[in-house]
Amino acid sequence: MLNLNTDQLHTFVRACEEKSFSAVARGMGRAQSSVSSAIQNLELDLGLVLFDRSGKYPQPTAAAQALLPLARQALGQLHRFQQAADSYQCGEEPLLRVQFEELVMPDRLNDMLATFSKHFPHS
Repeated sequence: MLNLNTDQLHTFVRACEEKSFSAVARGMGRAQSSVSSAIQNLELDLGLVLFDRSGKYPQPTAAAQALLPLARQALGQLHRFQQAADSYQCGEEPLLRVQFEELVMPDRLNDMLATFSKHFPHS
């Protein structure tokens, strides 16, 4: 079974976006060799070549481009998971019921819900 972690996914996503292991390393405060090793280990774990290293800069392969949206989704889900756990730890209620009069203007309701969503993004 594959045992990925958020650091691997984050490094992979950044490498696909920046197309430079050195730029990723600078942005993450790491040595370039550690980013390159992280990507190489991910490739070994997956059994896939994720970057074409034949040119000056690594280029994401078709496999990497196909996996990139899934990696972004996974990171987003993990972030929402952490937000929800933090909220439960703070004692926030897990359920909200909203009742409103039919005469309430929909745009005003949408504004209120958008504001609520900013304050409680996991809800």
